[in-house]
Amino acid sequence: MERWTRLDATKIEYSVTIDDTTTWIRPWTVKQELIRQDEQANRIYYEPRCHEGNFGLPTMLLGARAEERAFARGAGPDPATKDTATDFGNEGGADVLTGNGGGIF
Repeated sequence: MERWTRLDATKIEYSVTIDDTTTWIRPWTVKQELIRQDEQANRIYYEPRCHEGNFGLPTMLLGARAEERAFARGAGPDPATKDTATDFGNEGGADVLTGNGGGIF
């Protein structure tokens, strides 16, 4: 049995009771208190967090390493300051992957 209980304006308690006599000798319950994050921390991420089966991952990593090399040569923005979770290429400066704006390859 699952239960969601609002504790106050920012907290919800989730509880689930497992009752499977073929596996367990008696029912047992797990509870988790969930606290609402502020809106900045709770922003929507457009990229999936899971990479299993992501055949594009090697190319994404290759692009990240190219950005790091370009920055080391003084030809691009600092990759450590980029928002790679929600900003998709609007950081300005040279585009390391296409070479637009600086001939950095």
